[in-house]
Amino acid sequence: MKLEEGDWLVGVVTTPDRVEAQVVEWTPFGRLRRARRRLVEDVMSPPGFRAAPVSRQLARVSASPKEEQAADSWVQSVAGAVEQLLFGLRGGQVRLGVAVEGWLDARGEAVLAARGGPRVSDWPARLTTTLRARSIPLREPVRAVCSRGAAAALGEVWSPLGALAGGGGGLVLDWGLEHCWAEVTGTRVLREGIGRPGAAGAPGLAELRRSWQEGRSGVASLDVELGRRRLDALEHAAEAAFEVGQGAASRLLERLQRASAQPPAPAPGSRGGDVVVTGGLARLLGEPIIRASMEQGLVQRLLEREDASMAEGWLERVDGRATLGGGVLRQGADGGGALVGAAAWSLRDRLPSGQPTGGAR
Repeated sequence: MKLEEGDWLVGVVTTPDRVEAQVVEWTPFGRLRRARRRLVEDVMSPPGFRAAPVSRQLARVSASPKEEQAADSWVQSVAGAVEQLLFGLRGGQVRLGVAVEGWLDARGEAVLAARGGPRVSDWPARLTTTLRARSIPLREPVRAVCSRGAAAALGEVWSPLGALAGGGGGLVLDWGLEHCWAEVTGTRVLREGIGRPGAAGAPGLAELRRSWQEGRSGVASLDVELGRRRLDALEHAAEAAFEVGQGAASRLLERLQRASAQPPAPAPGSRGGDVVVTGGLARLLGEPIIRASMEQGLVQRLLEREDASMAEGWLERVDGRATLGGGVLRQGADGGGALVGAAAWSLRDRLPSGQPTGGAR
């Protein structure tokens, strides 16, 4: 697949307080990689705006004061970042993919909730209108935004060093401020989700920070203590890693059950379901206590279907003890993969459904 001659491809990842935008380009081998041009900016919120808690936003309570103004400011900040990123570039039109960290509707048209930010209706249409008002030459309208989890997954598929660049798919866990996940087959995101605050199995960094501070007065923040490798902070994160592992194993088994029910059934051992961890907390897999806890969570849940898990290579027996199969749990290889994934999202109807091959810009 080729872009139109001279066109620019841009990926954007945004939270209610930050926008990151980057030019993305094709490699000669049909992958997508980040170009050098990148821009990071803060989102300016109107004075006096206070976001409602995520749980209240999801419950569709009345809009907070100045929420609509904050929504407009968020869209304007994204448009401004794209405009600055492209300043001075000559050539054709722009294809833009946007990933939003928050709770989206099924069509990617509205932000239903965002931690520390406003709800936003008609996000793609508002962004398209704003960009065109700034004379940004869009190749086509922004028709939908994607979740952070979907962008992270597509980044692992399309980045040259992505953990899923050469396989048949898998489960990507974007373990950052929130706990997002996406299930990938080939180059397509089949299912995705994001944890709800306070719910079991949803321990993103925001929830970990909250639970860390409960009952701890005068203690440094979780981020600081994790940086210091303080034992009780690592143990706190390890408890969450166990939950993340259990949730991932449940999704692997659900995936296997669906595949087995649809002929032709996959061959045993095809293992289209490795688990890739990306996001801000993925680095913690380098801590033995964190990795061991996540592996334990995976193994405990996979043992509920031991024979099938053994056949898929997810479990092994070592000295009579069930352990996780080699290479099943991996850390994402590309730190900026979500930006690449956001750009890939804008091409989702133009990209091949199988593994990336050929087709440079």
